[in-house]
Amino acid sequence: MSRLQDYFDACKEILFQDPFDAEEERCYFILKKGELPKFSEETCVFVTSYKSLWNSLNKVASIDPPAKRNEKGYQKVLMEKALSFEVFPILLSTETFMVTKLMESLKEKSPESTSNGKVEPKKEPATKKESSLPKVALVHIPKRKAWPYSLMGDTKSIRTYLKFSDRGEKVSAYVTNVNKEFGPGWNLKEEVIEDIREQDGKTLDLVEYDSPEKYKTSLE
Repeated sequence: MSRLQDYFDACKEILFQDPFDAEEERCYFILKKGELPKFSEETCVFVTSYKSLWNSLNKVASIDPPAKRNEKGYQKVLMEKALSFEVFPILLSTETFMVTKLMESLKEKSPESTSNGKVEPKKEPATKKESSLPKVALVHIPKRKAWPYSLMGDTKSIRTYLKFSDRGEKVSAYVTNVNKEFGPGWNLKEEVIEDIREQDGKTLDLVEYDSPEKYKTSLE
């Protein structure tokens, strides 16, 4: 067995050490594959058992339960399948927290980063389609943290029926009015962007712009 494998096995032992003491609480950071670390109430979970850790992971990505649904069973399935999940729990020591926060702050300063921590290639504006659907423009504004997108155009006509999948909420739960820099429209949270894109061609005619400057140029 290689030294690297020995080290990996030791890491798993630390991640899923035996067992939780009475009234003990551990903090795990849930890291999604393909994303840089991003701390939030959803990604930093405080758990008192391996079952509660499994429940936290299962909210993000479906994970098969163990055959024996006791503490040992949950511990075993987490250890055996540690690298096969779409999400990975990291036992969050103070050192890990500080290093990862430093990575996060450096990434936020990078012009290529997006607000969800992913590095994505720049998108050229899509070609407008001839359609009878309401025409709207999705403008990406990376410098804004809480509301990194704006939806411009005929938003009033889609407000009454546009909902977001798996949320059961109307659009008003995720938007605010756009400021006077752009005129009428909505500011959008990151969480609903994919839902907006899925509506393209169904309930709206969507054109995307990867910067406010490109959107302003399109209006000239």
